[in-house]
Amino acid sequence: MPYTPTTTFSAGTVLESAEFQGNQDELKIYLHEGVQTADLDASQWVENRFLQPPRIDPVRGLQHGISGWQGGQTTDGPGVRLSFASSFYTGGGKSGVVPDEWAPVPNASFTLRLRRAAKVLLHWSVEIANGPDDLSTTSGYNYAEEDRYIWVAPYVGNLDTVQLFRGQEVRNGLAFKASAPYGTRRPYVLGGYGQREGVFLYPGTEASYASVGAVTVGIGYYCRSDRAVIARWSVAIEAWYV
Repeated sequence: MPYTPTTTFSAGTVLESAEFQGNQDELKIYLHEGVQTADLDASQWVENRFLQPPRIDPVRGLQHGISGWQGGQTTDGPGVRLSFASSFYTGGGKSGVVPDEWAPVPNASFTLRLRRAAKVLLHWSVEIANGPDDLSTTSGYNYAEEDRYIWVAPYVGNLDTVQLFRGQEVRNGLAFKASAPYGTRRPYVLGGYGQREGVFLYPGTEASYASVGAVTVGIGYYCRSDRAVIARWSVAIEAWYV
């Protein structure tokens, strides 16, 4: 039989929270344990597969249901796992290397398998301490200290989809002072430190969709400094089937 609320309310009566919550609890039990086939006859679009719970992947923090994927990973909190970036992986600090290579932020990616054509929405964030890098340009570096940025950007599929115009930069912290008071030449809030975040829709147009198959999502970087610490990062995915 159809769901019948325990308490019914009429105009002019006082709405008690306990009675309202009681109706909610009864509805929860009905939806999870007591749905009758006859109650669905009037809604022809409802099929058994729409009532199935999602498949949970606790290792990657993802769940896959009838309508798509959702979930993500983060390094916030006491279990933070540092990641590192360097120009030596991207070619941005060495002579004779074309500086057009992007590298993945270590650990900040995962792969899911789409069962149908889908839209993919990627949420990401990073916290970066860049430099200080004061190596001389005579030591084989192409860029002056003030030009040694790191760019971070999301990618879907592979790093060929990352483009510099979509990246967000954090500048080099420059060098340490050689005499007291020791420290960086300027506060890290002005150079060297940055929190960056964004949302990226893939494939990126209203009429296009991600294809069936394995899809990798994550955060990439292009670095001109010899070292940058990625102290915290997060990457979350929403993929819904069309």
